[in-house]
Amino acid sequence: MTGNEATQKKQWLDEYLKGIEGCVVVSAEAELVDDGDGHIDAWPTLIVRDPNNGNVEFKVEVGADREGNGPGFLFGLGAPSWC
Repeated sequence: MTGNEATQKKQWLDEYLKGIEGCVVVSAEAELVDDGDGHIDAWPTLIVRDPNNGNVEFKVEVGADREGNGPGFLFGLGAPSWC
């Protein structure tokens, strides 16, 4: 990826991520999702509340890419005690 492409991607992501600013994570869990072909995988899922929009709650799924080609990973969290 060139510097210009990376800058454009960053700008897109910055704008996209504004949708979660100010929200509060209500719960976090792995959700089992069937892709329709019998393949089941665990997706990281956050339920967040938006205090700036009437406390509406919505689900945020962490995917590998924008096309939903598989679950993703959240970096920056401490490792669970079983790791």
